[in-house]
Amino acid sequence: MTKLCVICKEPIGKDSNGWEGGANAAPVAKGTCCERCDHSVVAYKRLLDAGFSKKEATVVVLSKLASA
Repeated sequence: MTKLCVICKEPIGKDSNGWEGGANAAPVAKGTCCERCDHSVVAYKRLLDAGFSKKEATVVVLSKLASA
């Protein structure tokens, strides 16, 4: 059975490291998310929760996505 991302509902495949288990979607959702959602949606929320401004969080997430 294929696992689906709890955020985008797409199948969770192998990530860039070869891991097939997905990532923890907290604090955005309960369950497992795909690498794309982990790097964008979840990382952004975690940065905001850690005290980064929206602008700072956006810069960090965009730079991470650009290097992926």
